Amino acid sequence: MKNRLLALITSGMILSSATVLPPAYAALSPTEDTTVGELPAWIPNDLEAAEEFSSTYGGTRVDDGLICVVFKEVNEKIPEGEPRGMLRYILDDDSDTVMCVKHEVYGTKDSEFNYEVLVYIPLNKCDFEVTLTDTVNLSPSDIYYPDGKITYTFTTTSNEGILNTVETDIYSWLPDCFTEYCHYVNSNGNVARHGNYLTFCLETTTGTGFDWYKSPDSDDTDVIDYVGESYCGEDRDTATDDNYKHRIAVYQAKKDGHAKITYDYINNYGVVYRPEEVEKRLIADCQIIDDTQTILFPGDMKVSLADSATGELLTLDEDAMPSIWTNISYNTPEGKKSTGPIYEIGSNPTIIRNLSSFLNADEISFGLRDGGLPKGYRLPNYDAASGYYNGTITPDGYMTLTEYDNGSSEVVFRLSNAKDPSAGETKITFYDADTGELIDIQKDTIIRKELMKEPFPIETYTVSSNPAIVETKDFYEPDWRYTINTYTKAGSYSSPTFKVTSEKDNLTEVSCSLKFTPNGDANGDGSLTVADAALLQKWLLAGTGVKLDNWKAADYCRDNKLDIYDLCLMRQRLVKEGIAVVPPDTEATSYAYFNIIGSDPNMYSGPSTDYAVVETVSEHVLITEAGFNKGNGEWVYAEHDGKHGWIRVYINNEDDPNIEFTELAYISQDVTAYSY
Repeated sequence: MKNRLLALITSGMILSSATVLPPAYAALSPTEDTTVGELPAWIPNDLEAAEEFSSTYGGTRVDDGLICVVFKEVNEKIPEGEPRGMLRYILDDDSDTVMCVKHEVYGTKDSEFNYEVLVYIPLNKCDFEVTLTDTVNLSPSDIYYPDGKITYTFTTTSNEGILNTVETDIYSWLPDCFTEYCHYVNSNGNVARHGNYLTFCLETTTGTGFDWYKSPDSDDTDVIDYVGESYCGEDRDTATDDNYKHRIAVYQAKKDGHAKITYDYINNYGVVYRPEEVEKRLIADCQIIDDTQTILFPGDMKVSLADSATGELLTLDEDAMPSIWTNISYNTPEGKKSTGPIYEIGSNPTIIRNLSSFLNADEISFGLRDGGLPKGYRLPNYDAASGYYNGTITPDGYMTLTEYDNGSSEVVFRLSNAKDPSAGETKITFYDADTGELIDIQKDTIIRKELMKEPFPIETYTVSSNPAIVETKDFYEPDWRYTINTYTKAGSYSSPTFKVTSEKDNLTEVSCSLKFTPNGDANGDGSLTVADAALLQKWLLAGTGVKLDNWKAADYCRDNKLDIYDLCLMRQRLVKEGIAVVPPDTEATSYAYFNIIGSDPNMYSGPSTDYAVVETVSEHVLITEAGFNKGNGEWVYAEHDGKHGWIRVYINNEDDPNIEFTELAYISQDVTAYSY
């Protein structure tokens, strides 16, 4: 599959899925003996779909086990009868471990561009790349290929026979279409970094003479290289952004150090650069560290958690939720102004924006909170006050702080291994506070321990059994506040009360009583709704023939029996939580009005007369249709006077209407609409 030629080589040719390809294309078509199921709908199958794909995904999409590549090419309009000349575009792919299942060229004789659509299926583990070369290399800016070519690369891995393919070239994250450009700017801003890449998102108003130019004020020495630009235009004829052009200038770090790059928006007109005429600027003040792998902006702080003994970075397991506490104050003419944001650490290492900006405060202290640390690690000496205090680090060796000239910084926290034999153990036994019974503890239940004094230290412990062992004999301290939430199918346990029952040299035993709250899920659908109240009411009235999925979920009185008092408490909770009305599965997007003409003027909390009555509606009052349930033409979801509920459409059958619409109903196909 080497050096396959593909190009639009004739004028006036209409290329489509139904068009017979000329010889240069025919060799690229899938072989006849290839068996492939129907391709998913997102694969382009005509010119409009190819334009939509190009505007939404750019050149590639990997999904459903497929690799789809779309190359945008200039449609060279050669006058009819003139020689075709050389082929302009050359395709080259380098792997025999993928199967081409689709190759089409979409365009018309009048279209500005043609679109090469190729679909591959990886057959096993492989590295695959496909390159399109423009032999003329005169493409307009909106499909500019650096150096006249563009290459997409992919890697397919196998895990227990399941293949997974990812794109590995720069366009796996760099936008190359308008939709991706908008998402990237909204998420990252006009100046951003991705790993060791630096990007400027540049929007230009066409027809004004203004454009973005790299400023002579830039000082990037030799630490960062210009890579090129990605053009992100819209392809569709319905594009609403025709007055703008979008592109992204890309740089890549090549050496640790400092770089400052500025882009100016200026009306150049080909004359000498005039700084006073700059309309707006984009500035990237960069500190490059970690052997070119990290770019820091002013205010950034790179945070790492390391093992105090080995210096190796720690792995953040699923239960780890580390964060940084801060205490910051400034002296102002109006008095002292204080703040203390908490910063979460979502990866190791991570970059926290703006934290370095506070290093110049009149007073600043910060450190790791004691809760959510990587499993098996703790703060030095179990001291939650460990941290940075106005230039002093306590205890010595706990952390290092490096500040850089552009106002960024880097901090490394060194954590100790928590498995210290001298720390001892605590055995915790959990009981139901109402019944005194031992209870089941959900796997990986978190116990949170917090001291309500500055700097508000937090410790967390993970337990999965009853009784459970934690690796410190000082687990329970009366001055600390404890939080536990563990769940069962019928409800949740919380509000712990501890009592020390035994203390030995290296072991403390405590009991923990937990308060149970039923979840009310009597029908077992996973949540509390008015349907549970209706089911419990039926069960109480019928006595037999009605089944509850889990009766303990409805035992609000905690007396091991169900009665009217449990039903009352369930209804109170429904009202308190604001879920007393069953929502429709389809809400109305336009409004229709009706009034009640039948014998049932009630608005119910659900689509059945078994539900509670929300309101009784007066005769001849107009009611707003608000939705319906698909397949249920007997009920309509309505709104009246700020209240919502369900109203019967007819009483016994469609010949006995209960409501009458004043106009065509939104629910016309699911509800028989009686109208004037």
